[in-house]
Amino acid sequence: MRKFPKFIETTDREILDIDQYRKGRFKILTNNGLIIYDIHDGQFYKRVTSEKENKDVEVALEMKPRFPDLYRDWLASYRHRYPHEDN
Repeated sequence: MRKFPKFIETTDREILDIDQYRKGRFKILTNNGLIIYDIHDGQFYKRVTSEKENKDVEVALEMKPRFPDLYRDWLASYRHRYPHEDN
């Protein structure tokens, strides 16, 4: 069995490849770059550079996970198998 789920589908039906999981957040690679899914608030984010502050900030995206329970179910299984990595 894979350590990370291979594909997650969003409401806009874009198929995303999950690159990494850490601290309740999935780093997801898309054709348009890196986005982040936060399992705690159920929100996707993209990092952009703020012109005012000249630093990276996270901007919430409108898309939602098509099957949010898949994240929660997988995370529960992941935490059971790899409790030391959820830091």
